[in-house]
Amino acid sequence: MKLKIFIAFVFIVAMHSCKQADSKPDKPNVVLILVDDYGYADISHEGNTQIKTPAIDKIAEEGVCFTNFYQSAGACAPTRASLLTGRYHLRTGVWGVHWGRDFIHTDETTFADLAKDAGYVTGAFGKWHSGKSVGYHSWNRGFDVGLESNLYQYNNTNVLINNKLVNVDGPITNVITDNAIQFIEENRDTSFICYIPYQSIHEPFNCPDDLFVKYKKQGYTDHVARLYGMIEVLDNNIGRITNKVTELGLDENTVIMFMVDDGCSPGFDLTYSTRRMNAEEKAERIRGWAKELRGTKANIYEGGVKSPCYIRWKGQLEVGKQIETVAGVIDVLPTLADLCGFKIPDTNLPIDGQSLYPLLLGETSNLDERYYFDNTNLYRISTDKINMDKPEIREMYVRHKNFKLVRLNHKLNGRDGIDYMLYDLSKDEKEAHNVINEFPQIRETLKDTLSAWYKDMLDSPHAFKSCTYNVGDWNERATFINLDGISSKTGSLKRDDGSGFEFTNWDTPGNSLSYQINVLEEGDYYADIFIDADQKDLGGTLELFTEKAHTSFEINHRKKLKSDILHLPAGKQTLTIQLQSLGKTDKAMNWMKNILVHRVPTNKDIEVIKNPEIKVFMPSQNLATQVGISHAPFNFCTNSGVYGTTINAKPNEEIELSFSADNINQISKVELFVDFDKIYESSAVQKGYVLKIQELGLHTINAMYTSKSGYQCGSQVNLLIKN
Repeated sequence: MKLKIFIAFVFIVAMHSCKQADSKPDKPNVVLILVDDYGYADISHEGNTQIKTPAIDKIAEEGVCFTNFYQSAGACAPTRASLLTGRYHLRTGVWGVHWGRDFIHTDETTFADLAKDAGYVTGAFGKWHSGKSVGYHSWNRGFDVGLESNLYQYNNTNVLINNKLVNVDGPITNVITDNAIQFIEENRDTSFICYIPYQSIHEPFNCPDDLFVKYKKQGYTDHVARLYGMIEVLDNNIGRITNKVTELGLDENTVIMFMVDDGCSPGFDLTYSTRRMNAEEKAERIRGWAKELRGTKANIYEGGVKSPCYIRWKGQLEVGKQIETVAGVIDVLPTLADLCGFKIPDTNLPIDGQSLYPLLLGETSNLDERYYFDNTNLYRISTDKINMDKPEIREMYVRHKNFKLVRLNHKLNGRDGIDYMLYDLSKDEKEAHNVINEFPQIRETLKDTLSAWYKDMLDSPHAFKSCTYNVGDWNERATFINLDGISSKTGSLKRDDGSGFEFTNWDTPGNSLSYQINVLEEGDYYADIFIDADQKDLGGTLELFTEKAHTSFEINHRKKLKSDILHLPAGKQTLTIQLQSLGKTDKAMNWMKNILVHRVPTNKDIEVIKNPEIKVFMPSQNLATQVGISHAPFNFCTNSGVYGTTINAKPNEEIELSFSADNINQISKVELFVDFDKIYESSAVQKGYVLKIQELGLHTINAMYTSKSGYQCGSQVNLLIKN
């Protein structure tokens, strides 16, 4: 991954060196691999005859396999919430996969928090999907290094790494692995946890051209060929991870865990604008499966929620052992606590999972008597259709020993009634035979247990509660509020039927959206509001207010509005945006999508870097460019392709960089990054830093500034190196 960069600085570069230790640590390292939308069926270890996955198979064959392991809600964000916290996802505030329902509330504790307290170095690389605003990113939740890949983009996309945006070319799976391997190498002499939630094989299916051709030559349709190519890239990268652990001599001191977040998906091909697999393509794919379970991702049948789980720890665990005990992602945190010596705090947020460590060692456990619960998520169901006092769930189940009770609520499908099904999975893994009337005592016990569990979920303090957006952090002074994360709305506003991420019907004064915010420090703020409006409709007014502050401003632009200043007190409050008056016609705008709330430095904020810039000068072209502060998380969440100002340069062309701010004397440190590599760090800010880049292609330059009081901010520019 290292670039061929030739750097000439005015003074010596201070390079970062990793911590060294004289001997191996006593505490084991952990590599935790989570794959998206994979399921049992497309793994050759599980009997697939059409696609080979040797790297994944090796983890299974050299480790312990759980045969009854479950995710949460058969979906991305719920599974991540349970895995990170050891709690059922509803408790954490996660009750969907988008629409602001995918934020783990900030007072939840993650396994990374506990690991850091126990002296571990922590890294997360891949699909985070557990919150996308200030305080919710991976580097805010216990990870020393956090790389977050942009959802559903395979090539020519961008990633966010510790609050820096970096443009990358695909496959994104390679980029994730490159950074995970670098983390492992840098921390080989200490205790680390490397969490790798791969974005593959989530739709849309895509792969490099050579692999597409390979599978086409074997006779597969385009759709299946791209899927199999995508799986091969994934497996190759998992092999790179395990081989690196072996190469570094860490096998006997590293636990490798493999699991997925939900069952197989039929999947879009290439982009979301093309179709999913048709019946013929599905049949072609299924021919390779050893068995076909009922259901798929996003439901609670076995095909949607059952996950392969392989755990390898060379020299410590019995090779080839299979464990039939019911287990799941809620058990990962307490298992890591036992493996690594974490201390689980005694709080009012109880852990639901139980440690699997005794089972791994072959010891007795009370887990055989457990009840395991789950439910589907409320994706794309508007709050208008949900009784938020007691939300209805479409599907729930409880698993106890070999029995599984499924509860179907037809209300959300426009019908009345509740149905129960009971399956004996020891005889009917495909859930084809409802034995509800054959075991009346078991039926009633499981019904009562499931009802009590759901009541317990509803009584949890975060259940079905919107997240609270943090504003006023000088490290991320612009807070991204994704408009769909509302706490309430009034009037006739509705979500766009296509994506759910926009609000339409801005045609009645009084229509409003409200959000819960936590102002970290009293100060001046303003908001950028992103809209789509027709020129003929401009002229209306919006109000932006909390309980303590108010402003109104005109709708005077078709794409982005800037509010007047609000002076906000510290603390939790409700931020409301309301239509005050219509424009020149009977409509104010077509839709509203996002809000970006900015913290404004004032005269009293003397230790904050004001208006930082990176200046780029190309002597050979007599070209000068200035780029201001980068709001990286917002740009990352709203731009899936290449982002930022791009300057063309030739290989080895001199590029002069300098850094400035209105109060440059408050900058205590400047760090310069080319793509993922830090190439320069200085405690002095001087002009004349020169670099030359030899490698062709697009490179992202990030300048990160640290103030004397420790606050950080950055500027970003791209260099396209071509002959």
